[in-house]
Amino acid sequence: MGTRFKHVSPASTAVALLTLAATLTSTGSAQAAATRVRSGSSSDVSRASWQGPAFTMNGDGKIIPGSMSAAIDAIRGGTGSLDVVVLAGSAPTSGSTTPECDAAMALPGVNSCTTWTLTATADGSNSQVNSDIRNAEFVYFAGGDQCRYAAWKGSALEASVESVVAKGGGSGGGSAGHHINSPVVYDACKGSVTSAEALANPYDSYITFTTGMFDWANYSGVINDSHFTTRDRMGRTMAFVARAIKDGRTSGGKAWGVGVEEGTRCSSTRTEQPPSTERRPSWSWATTSRSRHHPASPQPSPTTRSGAWAPDRPTTSRTAPPAAITTAASQTESPAPTCTPALPRAPAHLPAARPPWPKPKRTTRAPPPTTPPPSPTPPHSRAA
Repeated sequence: MGTRFKHVSPASTAVALLTLAATLTSTGSAQAAATRVRSGSSSDVSRASWQGPAFTMNGDGKIIPGSMSAAIDAIRGGTGSLDVVVLAGSAPTSGSTTPECDAAMALPGVNSCTTWTLTATADGSNSQVNSDIRNAEFVYFAGGDQCRYAAWKGSALEASVESVVAKGGGSGGGSAGHHINSPVVYDACKGSVTSAEALANPYDSYITFTTGMFDWANYSGVINDSHFTTRDRMGRTMAFVARAIKDGRTSGGKAWGVGVEEGTRCSSTRTEQPPSTERRPSWSWATTSRSRHHPASPQPSPTTRSGAWAPDRPTTSRTAPPAAITTAASQTESPAPTCTPALPRAPAHLPAARPPWPKPKRTTRAPPPTTPPPSPTPPHSRAA
């Protein structure tokens, strides 16, 4: 077993993906094949310092150009270029093999983008993977199955991602990649739970957590959730928060749920306070939301890493929040995140999904006596 390497030049991406031969490099017999595809420059950027950290977390798997550009600009300080690494737990089922890098390479300030598709827990110790991560300035976790990412807790890969943020780079992701970037991760390793099931029993066997992986500055005590309105996840996010407090997974008896809708993002950039105050780094967390009253930025093109899914119940209506809410906090403080649920909207497309790892088949469970029978399990293949 080994690692497959491909380099793709910007001018001939489509042809190169079809014609480049794979070169196998042994990384140990116990490790499954890890696939590497690089776009852009073959050389990494070398620079003494960076201006991050910056984060962007999306409600579904695709990169949102506006927030990704903001993160890139913040990290590079508006000058020069940087390198991006995309980590994925499975290959797309159709379309481009590198949809996130396709989107990233279209943005200003990106020198290269490398997609690693890692299919085994042992891949977290792959030396080439970790070298690429440490040489990058932004790591993006693709959509798919956050249980795969949680399996890298305590690995060299986790330390490599943390080193990127520590040097002034950034981290982020969409859907499953959004989940893994919170300090308390709903990992879905036993299956995906619905709001009805979580509210009926917050200790449902499908509610499992991973803690102690990534804990970014001013984001403590948070549990992320994705596809928030489209998949009616307010109820289960409330159950996650209650469990986190009850089980002592957060400190001070406090926890926050950050639910992000498809097509919207929760992002953070490092800023400087005005000269009239003590100059110390701070971070601003912001979210975008959509409605007819608050025009949205242009939608990014569909990618194949967003889940093919149909809502299992009608989407509820909610009062429209402001189009963007931003709050700054000092580096030493840990305030409640300002990311809020986005407005409901019908999904614009239902592209194919990354296949999840095999999980126990959901069995039929009788509903509680006081509640109506639950709707059938939605036919989607992602666990996020």
